[in-house]
Amino acid sequence: MYMCREAIRLAVTQKFKDKYNWNAENFNDLKNYIADKRSRNDIVEFNEVIDSIKICDPAVGSGHFLVSSLNEMIAIKSELGIFADEHGTRLTDYDITIEQDELIITDRKGDIFQYEVRSFRK
Repeated sequence: MYMCREAIRLAVTQKFKDKYNWNAENFNDLKNYIADKRSRNDIVEFNEVIDSIKICDPAVGSGHFLVSSLNEMIAIKSELGIFADEHGTRLTDYDITIEQDELIITDRKGDIFQYEVRSFRK
């Protein structure tokens, strides 16, 4: 989890620096650059920058590094305020955090989102 957090936040910051020539020294600086840019087009474009990051885990093993990486990417988008649906509309009714390497999604009332797997077998 720590490796994912540090490596991915550094990669995200670098991607934005390269694309927009921003002088962001760290992830917190990046948040300040993005804070003023909230149009639908900005949100879609910022998501594309993050989505362009490639993660390779050649050893794979249990696959946990890749799961942690996905969780971190989702949490980063939420923290930057650009977590959006496929149309570029920000999803603001949810808080997304990672706690003990688990993605926690809560609504504004504080209720934890519950995943459900439904079986459609007859």
